Amino acid sequence: MGLSNLWPAGFLKPANLEVLSYEIANNEVTITDCDVAASGDLVIPALIEGLPVTRIKAAAFYECTHLTSIDIPNGVTSIGDNAFSKCSSLK
Repeated sequence: MGLSNLWPAGFLKPANLEVLSYEIANNEVTITDCDVAASGDLVIPALIEGLPVTRIKAAAFYECTHLTSIDIPNGVTSIGDNAFSKCSSLK
């Protein structure tokens, strides 16, 4: 899902959504991918498009080697296999 069309003109989207891909099903959000160029500390928002983030897909952060930390919201109840595989800089 592309993010460019989701935000009204003049409305600033959260910076973290620049590097995250996601899908919406059953009024819940699943993080599906992260740009491997993402770096530093990443905060996954608790809500995207007003819906709760509840899942992180398998291998969603695969080889995001420049991320040093990822803050996961309390509403996430499922993290797929190898979601953070080869994230060598995570603390």
